[in-house]
Amino acid sequence: MIGTAERASWRSRYLALQTAPPRSELAAGAAVAALLAQLLFAQLTLALAICLMLIGRVGRWRPLWLAVPAVAGLAWMLTTGVRPAVYGYLIGGGRVITSLTGPGSALARLGHLPDAFRRWQQWLPRQLPLALLAASAQTAGLTVLRRAGQLRSGRLPHSTGPRRCRPGLIVAARRRYLVATTSRGEVATSDGGCVGIADGTGRRAAISWREAESGVLCAGQDAAAVAATGLELATAAIQHRKTVIVIDLASRAGRLADPIAQACAAAGAPLRCFGDLAGCYDPAWGADPARSAALILAALDWNGVSHAQQRFCADYLNAVLAVIAATPGGPARQPVAVLDELADLLHPEALRARLRLLPGYLPGHLPGPDALTGQVADLAGQLEVSPALVAPVASQLTGLRSAALGHWLGPARSPGPARPANVTASGQAPISLGRALVDRQVVLFPLDRSVHGRAGVTIARLAAADLIATLTEAAAQARSGDCLTWINGCEALDPRQLTALLALGSATGTAVLLSTAAERAAVRLAGEVNVIVVRGPAPPALARLLGTGDLVGPAHDPPTAGPPGWVTGQQPGQITADAITASEPGQLPRISFRTEDSTRWMADTLLGQQPDALGVLVRNPRPRLLLGCRAVR
Repeated sequence: MIGTAERASWRSRYLALQTAPPRSELAAGAAVAALLAQLLFAQLTLALAICLMLIGRVGRWRPLWLAVPAVAGLAWMLTTGVRPAVYGYLIGGGRVITSLTGPGSALARLGHLPDAFRRWQQWLPRQLPLALLAASAQTAGLTVLRRAGQLRSGRLPHSTGPRRCRPGLIVAARRRYLVATTSRGEVATSDGGCVGIADGTGRRAAISWREAESGVLCAGQDAAAVAATGLELATAAIQHRKTVIVIDLASRAGRLADPIAQACAAAGAPLRCFGDLAGCYDPAWGADPARSAALILAALDWNGVSHAQQRFCADYLNAVLAVIAATPGGPARQPVAVLDELADLLHPEALRARLRLLPGYLPGHLPGPDALTGQVADLAGQLEVSPALVAPVASQLTGLRSAALGHWLGPARSPGPARPANVTASGQAPISLGRALVDRQVVLFPLDRSVHGRAGVTIARLAAADLIATLTEAAAQARSGDCLTWINGCEALDPRQLTALLALGSATGTAVLLSTAAERAAVRLAGEVNVIVVRGPAPPALARLLGTGDLVGPAHDPPTAGPPGWVTGQQPGQITADAITASEPGQLPRISFRTEDSTRWMADTLLGQQPDALGVLVRNPRPRLLLGCRAVR
C-alpha cells in the first residue's frame, strides 16, 4: 500500500493495462489501407520499401544511405525520360483500375482482377525508376515516424544499444585520424582540450576553457582511468602554455610525473615538482602572519576538536607567527622552515624567550610591542594551565615534520651560509604559486595517499589553501590567472575548499578540474560543476542521479566548523536531482538530460560503459550530452 503522495516506481509504470487511443486506431487503419493500395497499384514500390527497410535495419546504416537508391532512380528516370518513366510506373495501376471499373457487377469485376496481372513480366519492371524514388521516400518517412514514436514512448531511438547505426566511411576515416593524432599527445583544441572521440560522429569530445572555468568533475569507478582522462585536459592546458597546478592524491608516484614532464618538455613549459631537488615549498615563509596562520589552520584536521579549542589554537598561532615574523630569528632573516619554528614555540617557555628578542619597533601591520607582549603573556598563561589546548596542532605538526615529505616544507632543503635565503640547494627559488601564475609554470604536488598517508593530505590542504588565497588576491586586483587547477583524488580535501576554488574559477579565468573515484564525493560535487565527465562504468549513485533524477545525493558528513580565518569557502548545501540539470551551478534548471517519462536509459548507459568509454555532460553555455565516446588513451 502506498500513499497518494508517493510516486510509483519506473518499473510499475508499464504494468498497468492501457487502452489504445483513437488516434492509434486510425493510424493502424490508415497503414492497412496504404498497404492494400500499394499491393494493387504500386507492387514494386512496396517490395522495394520492404527490402530497403530490412537492409537498413540489418545493416544498421544511417537513413542517409537512402539517398543512394533515390539518386539511382532519379538518374534512371532522367535517362529514359520523365514521361516514359511515369507511364511505366502507372501502367500497372491503370490495368487494375480498368478491371475494377469495367462492365458487370462488382463481384464479376473482382473475378476479372487476376487478369490485370497477366504478363506482369512486361509491365512490372517499367515501374523500377520511379519506384526507387518512391520507396526511398517512403522508407525515410517510416523511419522518421518510428523514431518519433519511440521518443514519445520514452525509449531511446539511437546510439546506445546494440541497434545503433554504423558510423559510415567518412565518420570512420575521421575517427581513425583523430585516434592517430591524439595517441601522439595532440589533445589541445583551439579553445580547450580533447578528452575523447565520439564514436557516432568521429568528432572530438572536447571541453572548452570557458566551460571548464565553472568546474569540471571527472568521475568513475577506476581511479587510474579517471586520472588518465584528467591528464588529457591537463596536457592540453600545458600545450596552450597555461599555468597548471596539479595536486595529485590518487596515483602512485611517477604515474603522472613522467607524462607531465614529457608534455612540459615538448611545450617548453617550466616544471616545478614538490619533493625533488628544486621542489621546496613553504607558503608561510616570508608571508603576512595572518595569511600564514590561515594557511596552516586550513591544512590541519579539526575533526573531533571543539570550537573553543579551535578558537584558542587560532589565536595562539596568530600570535606565535607574529612573534616569528618580528624577531631577528624569524624567517625574514634566515631560511628556517616556519613549521619548525612554530613547533618549537608551542611551549610557553620557548615563546617567552623568543618574545624577549623583540626589537623596540615593529612593522606597521603588526601589533605594537606592548599589545603583542600582553597577548602572548595571556595565551602562554592559559597554555600553562591547560597544555592540551594546542595538542591537535602539536601532534599534527610533529607527524608532518617527521614524514618523508615534511623535509621539503621549507624555503630551502640544504641552506648554506653563503646562499641567499630565497634560493634552494639547486639554485632555484622555492615553489611559489603566485610566481607560477606570473611565469606560467607547471607545478606538481605528488601526494598519493596510499604512499604518503596523512602527511600527503595535510600538504594538499595547505597547497589548496595557498591557491585559494593567491587566486583571491588575483581576483581583487582584476588579474586573470589563465590557469588550470587539477585536484586528483579530491575527496580527500575539505568540501569548503573545493567550493571556494569553483567559485574563483570564473572570476580569475581558472579552469578547475576535480577527479575522483569516490561515489559520495562525485554525487556531492555533481551539482556544483558545469561539466561532468564519466570515465568507464559510472558510480551507481551518480548514474542514478544523472539518469533518472529520482535520487537525492547521500547525506553529507557532519560539517566541521573551521577556525577563524580559515581560507576556505562555505559549506555546500544539500545536492538534489534538479541541481545537475541547472543552466548554471546552483541555479534553477533550464534543460534536462533525461527523456520525458524516463525509462532510466541514461543511467543504464552510464553504468554499462566500457572501461575506455566516456560520457560528457555540459550545462552552460551550450548544453551538450555526449554518450558512447571513446577515451583518448
